[in-house]
Amino acid sequence: MKKLLTILIIAAFASSCEGPMGPMGPEGKINKVYNLDLEIKANQWKTGTDIIGPHYYGDLTIPELDEYMIYDGDGLYQLTWRYMEDGFEIRQTLETTIYHKDSGTGYQWSENISVQFSVGEARVIIRYSDFDMSRTPPAMQFMFAGMY
Repeated sequence: MKKLLTILIIAAFASSCEGPMGPMGPEGKINKVYNLDLEIKANQWKTGTDIIGPHYYGDLTIPELDEYMIYDGDGLYQLTWRYMEDGFEIRQTLETTIYHKDSGTGYQWSENISVQFSVGEARVIIRYSDFDMSRTPPAMQFMFAGMY
């Protein structure tokens, strides 16, 4: 009993100790976090050509992607491609390359999906390795995540 009382007294003193308060730190930033679900429909893809060759592109409007988020240096932002595979939702960060093989002929080709950001929008670009523009991209869903 005496041992238990001693332990309780020590615990009471140890938990009530407090040193002097230090100076206040600087005021913290207010973080803003955005998550947006976006889509490019099959009929919204446009064709373009640049130094690499022909490609498809689609523009996504993202008003939250402002100059402060892009140019201040503190902003983080990312676009992920969302699709279903085997009953699971997959979120693939961009840029990504998908490899294909035609089951009948064995012909192999790839598609590269990338993104370019600017104030208020993101441009998704799809390039086929064989530059076959007779293929057209399907509707695609994306998720924008940004914070600063």
